[in-house]
Amino acid sequence: LIRAVNLPEMATFGLYLAAFFAILCAMAVFGYLYNSRSSCWFHALPTRREALFTTQYLAGLSFLLLPQGAVAVLTAMIEMAFLPMAHWGAALSALVMWLLAQSGICLFFFSFAAFCAMFTGHILALPAFYGILNILADVIYTLIDALMSEFFFGYNGSSGAYRIVQYLTPAYALRDAAWWHSSDNPAHFQSPGTVAAYAAIGVLLALLSLYVYRRRHVETAGDVVAVAIVRPVFKYGVSFCSGLCFGMFTAAFFGWNDMRALIPCILIWAVVGCFVAEMLLRKSFRVLKAWKGAAAMAAVLLVLCL
Repeated sequence: LIRAVNLPEMATFGLYLAAFFAILCAMAVFGYLYNSRSSCWFHALPTRREALFTTQYLAGLSFLLLPQGAVAVLTAMIEMAFLPMAHWGAALSALVMWLLAQSGICLFFFSFAAFCAMFTGHILALPAFYGILNILADVIYTLIDALMSEFFFGYNGSSGAYRIVQYLTPAYALRDAAWWHSSDNPAHFQSPGTVAAYAAIGVLLALLSLYVYRRRHVETAGDVVAVAIVRPVFKYGVSFCSGLCFGMFTAAFFGWNDMRALIPCILIWAVVGCFVAEMLLRKSFRVLKAWKGAAAMAAVLLVLCL
């Protein structure tokens, strides 16, 4: 009975499995978008884009939800076979709680993966974008926090800002929310409302994915970024993160603790990151004409440092 009631403890472990398999399912069902021939063939069919997206989305989501439903049914049968009838209520309620929490987590992560799939035309860029965006808020906070600690003596960061960053990092927020307090009577999740909120966000992301899919151009198959309006965000985002990350790493690697060495490292790597992002977008090494954007990002980071 104790093992049956504490079954929702598996939700924390299932969180990481859901995050991993969600991107694999998205790559499987939306893989036709990343090949020019298959993309043109699918969109030449007498089927509306809404129907195509809904079919692929539900197929991918079923890869995650149907096995959980089967496990829940088998577990319920075993519990009813081995437990006295007086304990069925407690065991089955814990099982239902686990199933709802795990399904909500899977819904969010798959919807997030599908949302990322709509913005790229390259199969290898999809898992990269998915992984980066899942931890982007925490990475940016860590980089800026490290930069501020270099400039301000005694700087310890902001606990309030970090709390916001945790909510913007799904793995952190859902891990804490799905923590199972089995010692309490009755046992409960740390924050079931957080899990429900992320599930609702998953539904919203699915609708936004459909909106982007309806306006996505078939000719963008093979591009790193398939939506034109997102390309500047990608370009300058890569430049900003490259400048802070590789700039501080270079200074730390060579032991350059002076600000007069740290700031040039940040600016140089920001320019390099801008040109690399431009190469990925244009699929060409001829990107010297993008020097204006690189200079602008260097100026932004210089102002930040100053």
